[in-house]
Amino acid sequence: MSHQAAAVRFTLGTGQSIGPAKLRELWARACETSDVAVERNGEGYNRERPVYTLFAPSTVGEIGKIEMRFRELLNDLGLRASFVSTSRS
Repeated sequence: MSHQAAAVRFTLGTGQSIGPAKLRELWARACETSDVAVERNGEGYNRERPVYTLFAPSTVGEIGKIEMRFRELLNDLGLRASFVSTSRS
């Protein structure tokens, strides 16, 4: 496994959710690699709209294109997402 960095953060629409296995599957498809990880943080004030963080290798390529592919995959499932800016180091 290569070094990974947070690439994308997002929330889903109220009342929407996605399981970790499906989220990882979609993110891996968008990144075109299985070397990815996902995280859900629903602690404290944000329990109703958890923040999902997606991690990818630092060598994955142009994150803007990957994010667009991921948005399309979510849309295909009928999920509405609001993306949060993430700086990659």
